[in-house]
Amino acid sequence: MKGELEMLKDELLIYSDEEFMESIKRGLKDFEEGKFRRCESLKDIDELFEKL
Repeated sequence: MKGELEMLKDELLIYSDEEFMESIKRGLKDFEEGKFRRCESLKDIDELFEKL
């Protein structure tokens, strides 16, 4: 029970931090617009660095 309360407290602190939430929203928007690429495996990472 105490661990669950700690997790809830952490989540509440995150969601009440407007600057942090704006940062998350900007990151998601950038990802949706294709400004970032998500690597699912080491192969994806290798291919990304080969393109650089």
